[in-house]
Amino acid sequence: MNLYAYAGSNPIAFSDPFGLEVCYKGSGEDVQSLRKGTEEATGSSITLNDKNCVSKVESNGDKKFDRIRNRFQGQVDAEEVYSVQYDRSGTHYFSWYDGPTRTANIIPGDVGGFLYNTGKWFAPCWLTGGIHDTPQTLGGLIAHELVGHGGGGIGESNAISWENQYHHGSGQPARCEEQR
Repeated sequence: MNLYAYAGSNPIAFSDPFGLEVCYKGSGEDVQSLRKGTEEATGSSITLNDKNCVSKVESNGDKKFDRIRNRFQGQVDAEEVYSVQYDRSGTHYFSWYDGPTRTANIIPGDVGGFLYNTGKWFAPCWLTGGIHDTPQTLGGLIAHELVGHGGGGIGESNAISWENQYHHGSGQPARCEEQR
C-alpha cells in the first residue's frame, strides 16, 4: 500500500473533496468580483464549482503571469483550503491576510482609494513611505494578500514582491521596488 498515493492511485474515478481549494465567500456579486480580481492578478480564467471554490485555472496565454499563476495553482492544489472575501467589518484599516484561517480579507475601499508606494527602498518603502501616486487595484490586493501572504511567504516584503509580479505583468508601476 502506498500511503502517499492520491485517490487510491485512481484520480479519474476518485477525488479528495476536503482539500485542493481556494474558495470565495460572500454574496454572488462579491464572489464574481473577487473571482475576476483573481483572474486579473493571475492572468487566467477561473471556473468555480457550486460551492464557489476554484475547480479550474486556465492561462490566458500571457507568460508575464506564469510565476504568479503557478503559485496560485499551488494554493488551489494544496491540502489546505484558502478563502477570499471582502471585509466590511470596519475593524481593519487595510486589506489583510489571516494566517490561522488562511483567509485573504479585502477592504473594498482599498480598491482605487488606497495609494501604494512606488518609490525605491533603501529602508523599507512600505514602512517609511515613498511616492504615493498609484491607486491600488483588486488584482494587486489579491496578488499581495492571497498569493503573497497566503502562498507561504514570510513578511511584507515577500507579499510586495508577489504583488509586483502582477504590477509588472499589467504594465503598472511596481510597489516599493528594490533598489538595484
